[in-house]
Amino acid sequence: MPEVDAFDLKMLAALQDDGRLTNQQLADLIGLSASQCSRRRMRLEEEKVIAGYHADLAGEALGFGLIAFIHITLATHSPDNAKRFRELVNRVDDIQEAYALTGDADYVLKVMLRDLKSLSDIVNNVLMPHQSVAHVRSSIVLDRIKESAKLPLAALPRTPRRACPAQRPYGQRGVGEVRICGRQRIERVQLRHECILTRERHVPCAVARGGHVGMQRGSDAPSQGIWQTVGLERPG
Repeated sequence: MPEVDAFDLKMLAALQDDGRLTNQQLADLIGLSASQCSRRRMRLEEEKVIAGYHADLAGEALGFGLIAFIHITLATHSPDNAKRFRELVNRVDDIQEAYALTGDADYVLKVMLRDLKSLSDIVNNVLMPHQSVAHVRSSIVLDRIKESAKLPLAALPRTPRRACPAQRPYGQRGVGEVRICGRQRIERVQLRHECILTRERHVPCAVARGGHVGMQRGSDAPSQGIWQTVGLERPG
């Protein structure tokens, strides 16, 4: 499971409300810079925490006024029969959602349709004649009490921000050993160093005597040459 901290969760909550938010708008909402929000957003997309962006269409405005749940019992429970039924479900665009269940029914399908005739067609002409299906029972929705695709992010554990053991205020430099995010200790390397906060992780910025060999504040990671200069292995 990808690690998410409090800033990630604030960003995800904001994007659940409005997926069109720009990085600057996110920065204003959660208290980070636009560049930090951009890097976080890209990471969450790469890790598939953010699966995609889409427009939420109003079904009733387009004439889809009927919602029904259809419970399916299969004729047999062989792998081949289940495969045939799943192939059928994937071919029918009227079926928005399909779930395998425990209990009396094997599957439940959610359909959004224009009218009762459309429901009758899908039950009597699509599902019932199929060789994999033994029994069909449909329930029509009378009223939508709550409908939401938002995840309950408040229930997720928050990964604490990791502090660098070598942390110093920006601009304050000293001579001594270097630690990288608490994972690697480099001894007998006399460097003047400072810590830079990038994506809420501290990355050491090495400063050699008489000259800066580190990175600019706000960049994601030092260049390969910097790590070679100070004799360190570049973190992945």
